[in-house]
Amino acid sequence: MKRTKQINLATMRKAAARKTSPTKSVVLTGTLLLAGCGSSSQEAMIFSSIEQCVSENSGSRSECEKAYDSAVSEAERTAPKYNSQRACEMEFGHNQCRQSETNSSWFLPAMGGFMVGRMMGGGGGYDYGRPSPLFGYRNSWVGADGVSYGGRSDRRVKVPQEAFKSKPTTARTISRGGFGSKIQAKSSWGSSRSRGSFGG
Repeated sequence: MKRTKQINLATMRKAAARKTSPTKSVVLTGTLLLAGCGSSSQEAMIFSSIEQCVSENSGSRSECEKAYDSAVSEAERTAPKYNSQRACEMEFGHNQCRQSETNSSWFLPAMGGFMVGRMMGGGGGYDYGRPSPLFGYRNSWVGADGVSYGGRSDRRVKVPQEAFKSKPTTARTISRGGFGSKIQAKSSWGSSRSRGSFGG
């Protein structure tokens, strides 16, 4: 009993607070991230061709063609650029790169698909006026900024609304492996999100 009387309860409470506060902070941060991501996500559809788009949206060939053409132009403007076809194919795979139409000394990944988001406001349709080009990187669909939007077999996904915002023009080439590093950085930052709110 004497030893119990000698315990300093104030010191113990401070020590306990120091041990538990980081955990509380992590939990709170995670909750805020999930809440923020969930509130700004939207449904999207991924198409690998105009025909695939048309087959799932009867009577909208003109919309699908316009979306595809717009995505191709956006891909030319925003895709990662390389000094050689070999450097590009080292990241995106054999025969998955092409020469730039605006600069013959650049090589960029061929657009593998395009993504359209569901219109806001409960209309139920998709917004073909703001397509986002996608590139096949290993087994994933990735955007020009290195963000992954699910596996190559995924068609219906949830994405952040920022996915359809205009990306900056790529005006410089990157070194071999540079885009892969960007994808890894994006994945490590948002891995929990991609498996949750933004998964396929």
